[in-house]
Amino acid sequence: MDYGVLRSYVAELYQGVQRVQEVLLLSDEEQECREFKNSVTKFLETAVKETKKIETEDGSTLFAVKEITEIFHGDSAMEEAQLLRVFVIVRDFLSILEKACKEMEMN
Repeated sequence: MDYGVLRSYVAELYQGVQRVQEVLLLSDEEQECREFKNSVTKFLETAVKETKKIETEDGSTLFAVKEITEIFHGDSAMEEAQLLRVFVIVRDFLSILEKACKEMEMN
């Protein structure tokens, strides 16, 4: 999955959670609604924890990508989109290496 797409999905999910929380605050306290509201509140608590966990992991992942970029490219002061190009470079390198190994096996 594309990194930018994943980040936008997480942002949309977080916004959706916030909207549901706002609706819950506006809902009335009838007995029938109370059970539903309690269930949704528990779900929202879990959703908020998970989205924050994803955001934290996103930050550590980006840090790791910067380190990898520094190793392979030498310049980690790039924009995020350019940082992820290091994986394309490594993939291409591995493809060339694999092709060279196969050619050596044939000889």
